Amino acid sequence: MREFILQRSLTNVNTVAKPLLSVHISLYMRESIQEREKPYKCGEGGKAFIYGSQLTTHMRIHTGERPYQYEQWGKAFNRCSRLSLHEGVHTGERRYKCTECGIALIHCSQLTRHVQIHNGQKS
Repeated sequence: MREFILQRSLTNVNTVAKPLLSVHISLYMRESIQEREKPYKCGEGGKAFIYGSQLTTHMRIHTGERPYQYEQWGKAFNRCSRLSLHEGVHTGERRYKCTECGIALIHCSQLTRHVQIHNGQKS
């Protein structure tokens, strides 16, 4: 009997509490991003960051460090994501596809620009 009551109460917690919890988390995340303390400050430009890793990446702008290198041509990038985008140029991989007309593009920014044409924002 006790097992049944415990199981039933856990079921109720999951069905009621999960949606409330997700709303609470999304509100917390929105608030914390806007109002959160940013203790990691750039000594050059004064820009502040929540995480130390963000400051490390930002400092590469000032130092010129480019630790991510494309092996084939020796071109280097300050972010891993930029290297991945560049590799798409050589491999021909087109991972960003327009849902309106089906055209496939290499970079997300190209797709963003392309979609503006469909929306009448660009000619």
